[in-house]
Amino acid sequence: MPERNVDVFGVEPLPKEIDTVIIGVDPGVTTGVSVIAYNSRDFPASPGEVPFWGSSQKSYGGSGNVSDIVGGPMVEQRIARSIADIALCLVDRPDVRIIFAIEDFIIRKVNTSRDFLAPVRITSGILQEITGERFKNRKIEVSIQAPSDAKVVCKDERMNTWGFTIKTQRDRHSRDADRHSVLCLRYLMEKRNRSFSAIETS
Repeated sequence: MPERNVDVFGVEPLPKEIDTVIIGVDPGVTTGVSVIAYNSRDFPASPGEVPFWGSSQKSYGGSGNVSDIVGGPMVEQRIARSIADIALCLVDRPDVRIIFAIEDFIIRKVNTSRDFLAPVRITSGILQEITGERFKNRKIEVSIQAPSDAKVVCKDERMNTWGFTIKTQRDRHSRDADRHSVLCLRYLMEKRNRSFSAIETS
């Protein structure tokens, strides 16, 4: 079972042997962030075997925990920058593969409130940061994921079985970010398994 051993917004770098980091993002007024990290030579056989994991969230609304609240001017830009900075704080080597797995935003109803488009602004802020000068020597990839895929593949029952527990119900956005990082890991696992199958049959 994975342990919650990564301080997502901390400054403590991951161990040197880590060469792959997945950063799951559930953007919005409360933005959930999840980090999964491992060494590709010891590729996890299942999501429950990842050696490093942590999740958190930041909010400028009322849907998170009190400790998650971010205030002040340009709050969305600052949240987006802090999420991008995870890739710089947790990893200090340019050769580490970093994948941002971000939930896509699909309009399904008419809504004129400013908060409605918060996911778009947070996502665009992250993309602006990670394509900027500070990240030019980093191995950055982006995976935009459908919300339905994450919820179907990474149902609560499966997440709990794999060991990705939710702290409290007010941390549901960090749980959704966990879904996206785990979904990305599952894609990588499937791709790896197909590669090995092709080798064995060739």
